[in-house]
Amino acid sequence: MKLKSLLLIVISVMAGSGLFAQAMSGTYYVGGTGANFTTPKQALDTVSARGVSGHVIFRVRPGTYTGQLLINNITTTAANRTITFIADSVNAAPVIITSNTSNSTMNFTVRLNNARFFNFRHIRFTTASTSYSRVIEIYGSTKRCEFDSCQFIGYKVSTTSNNYATIYNNTGTGNMSDSNTFKNSLIQNGSYAIYYYGGSSSNYEKGNTFLNNKIENFYYYGFYSYYQEGLIFKYNVIEDDSSTGYFYGAYLYYNRGIQFTHNKLDGSKQWGNYALFLYYCQGTSSLKNYVNNNMVSVRGGTTNYTNYGAYLYYCAYTEFNFNSIHLLSGYSSSYVLYFYGPSTTYQGNTMYNNSFVNSNMSASNPFYIYAPSSTILNSNRNNYYSNSGTLGSYNGTNCTSIAQWRSAANPNEANSISSDPGYYAVNDLHASEIDLFRTGQPVSGITTDFDNQARHSTAPCIGADEFIVPTIDARSFDVNLKFICQGQHTVIATIKNQGLDSLSKVRVNWALSTNNGAWVSQTPVNYTPTSKLPTSATAQVTLGLQT
Repeated sequence: MKLKSLLLIVISVMAGSGLFAQAMSGTYYVGGTGANFTTPKQALDTVSARGVSGHVIFRVRPGTYTGQLLINNITTTAANRTITFIADSVNAAPVIITSNTSNSTMNFTVRLNNARFFNFRHIRFTTASTSYSRVIEIYGSTKRCEFDSCQFIGYKVSTTSNNYATIYNNTGTGNMSDSNTFKNSLIQNGSYAIYYYGGSSSNYEKGNTFLNNKIENFYYYGFYSYYQEGLIFKYNVIEDDSSTGYFYGAYLYYNRGIQFTHNKLDGSKQWGNYALFLYYCQGTSSLKNYVNNNMVSVRGGTTNYTNYGAYLYYCAYTEFNFNSIHLLSGYSSSYVLYFYGPSTTYQGNTMYNNSFVNSNMSASNPFYIYAPSSTILNSNRNNYYSNSGTLGSYNGTNCTSIAQWRSAANPNEANSISSDPGYYAVNDLHASEIDLFRTGQPVSGITTDFDNQARHSTAPCIGADEFIVPTIDARSFDVNLKFICQGQHTVIATIKNQGLDSLSKVRVNWALSTNNGAWVSQTPVNYTPTSKLPTSATAQVTLGLQT
């Protein structure tokens, strides 16, 4: 009996020490009355020690939880078992996980280090640190982790140091993280909102995804992407708060096989805006880059700073199609489009059905393309519109008209046009101009537009927006006299048929303002052309004689 009693005591002590603790599986509660764990950190420490035998869900109750989460690879007795932290009630008060660190080697609220199959849902991650304020750090070979419907609130700074990146993916070949996902989330502040850096030009991270996120109020870079292969970046909005600083919306360097589509980029920083940069993005015939259906606006910066809408430099096998880009401001050397491919080493690029618009009166060469061979770039059915009096430079030839542009680009650009697309707003690039309506060409694999609406199968619209025009419509887009001084003057308006049918009569309503006073309606003018006004045709209408 004494021997048996002693044996039971030994077994009890060993079980209490956790050496025989059972692997976890199922749902557990964190925080609040009757919970299994008091904090997310306690839950993480427990699952790290015990491992998992099945899927594990930690339902976290509302509250603010302070403390860093260091997530390593978890022992599992079954393959591909997920560990999920989710807000217990998404409609209640938020679940906030935060930290405050002054240690440069522990610069995170959450660090994923060789982690696998961790998921986070409906959780707000923040930092209280003013010196080292990364919110998420990704280290080692972290794979197949996902953040869905979360908030990442970094520290608002005026520095370019990546110590303040809101989401930071560590660099170097020892930190190759693949197939991780951020989606449906808000990513705010920081020097970089997202800093994602792979190994080297011969060692790419693969399959990382950013889907339907809002990225805003960063000081320097919105999305900084180095050495990525198979990157998916779709349906994201990148915008800033019009403050001082720089706007590098999306900076893609040594990326290949990427899908950068259906995104909105809106830059209004005061010190220079570089909305979409593709730098040495050299795909292959079997691993192409797809940059399609994006809306890009640049409307910040003074005339002392250079702005860029889209900048493609030493790219290969990059398909740049159905994008709408609008430049409103910047120094005289600002560009709506800058493409540079000096030799056939950078071959296989395409540029179809894009709408490039310059509203910056200072821009001296708003469109720049250098591609001395059609092997480097095939381009056609684009819209190049500028109100600065010049279009730009094609292979060294300066062009002031679309006819000159076509000639310089031959055999490219044979069907390209120059027309004001009638954007809804300076940063809402949905179009209304009939000249862009169904004048594009189909591109294999692109069946929807920016809004995920179906493209016309044989005659899509130019630009990111597949729009419709009414059967009968007209608009006035110019008046010969904007201001009238003393004396008699004939006021003439230019109207355009914006509808699908020819017009037999147009009624023009107009008004006058004297000395910046109230607008006073004038007698409408009914215009009847000698023959019906065809679709897209213009006509001049005399409104009257004014003194």
